[in-house]
Amino acid sequence: MAVRKDYVREDTPLDDPAMPLRSQFEPVHMKVKNGIEIGFKLALGFWLFSVIFWAILAAVFTWAGVNVPFFPRFG
Repeated sequence: MAVRKDYVREDTPLDDPAMPLRSQFEPVHMKVKNGIEIGFKLALGFWLFSVIFWAILAAVFTWAGVNVPFFPRFG
């Protein structure tokens, strides 16, 4: 299913109610694919943030000499 480009001009301003937005003509499988990509990027970003956060917290607690059983001991 192709996007109908004859209905959507490239120079259409976003606030022009007479011309529909390009996303209205986007096929459903592309919307699903874009949603999956966004979800994957969000999950990857959250995981990366979590790893960095816990590593910094473990390093600070180790440096401060706090004995937290589930943190690894560095050095």
